[in-house]
Amino acid sequence: MIKRDLYLYHLYLFPGQKNRRSESKCAFLFPHASSATTDSLLTVNENKPQPCDLNSEEATEKPLSLRNVLIRQYSQLCTNTEMKSRLVSYALLSKEGRSLNISSILPDKKETILLFGEPGSGKTSVAQILSSCWAEKTTTDPFNIRRLHLVFQVDCSRAKGDFFQVIKSSISHEKPLDVSEFRETLLGPTDCLLILDGYQEGNKDLDETLEWFLTERQTCRVLVTSHPGKCPALEKNTRTVFQLIQKPEESGS
Repeated sequence: MIKRDLYLYHLYLFPGQKNRRSESKCAFLFPHASSATTDSLLTVNENKPQPCDLNSEEATEKPLSLRNVLIRQYSQLCTNTEMKSRLVSYALLSKEGRSLNISSILPDKKETILLFGEPGSGKTSVAQILSSCWAEKTTTDPFNIRRLHLVFQVDCSRAKGDFFQVIKSSISHEKPLDVSEFRETLLGPTDCLLILDGYQEGNKDLDETLEWFLTERQTCRVLVTSHPGKCPALEKNTRTVFQLIQKPEESGS
């Protein structure tokens, strides 16, 4: 009883002693922490939002646009040196045999150009040069193609399915591509170029849907390359038909 009275009397004279005793216990547990730090260590604030680490590997990257996907795909097709050396070796002729500038190979809006050539004449190389120029891989643009919003280069030599399925299979995308993403673009007012390389009639689904597309499109430019005699129906309905040949090698003196 006497000890208790003395303790109470001591607290009356020194009212801060009780808190210091509590702090001494905390100091024993956290010897290098101040009282403010100790309070923060003992307090758990579960409602405080945690900052987001933008550099975290778990952060979701924004998916590439269709334009960027195609640019990345075509940027590896042809270098500037290859383009120059190839273009000088080709000769572009009209249906009547008249010599044309190679830049004439780019169709106007809603125009279809049918480009014939024997195997090895350079049709696929010209298609790759066009795509590479658009992707800005080359330093020069002899076709003025970079003003176009999109370019689709499609290998039709092993085409399966209808028109839009064939185009979908030609796009190298890490994630599944929805046909509607480029269907509206090709049919709508967007200024774009579709290159159908190595096309030949005989795939009913592709032939019928291509014919429908050529009728329904608003703006899309279309360049079709083929061997002579492989697409008579398309040739009959196409106004502009060109021929690509290899220039004869000049003999040295």
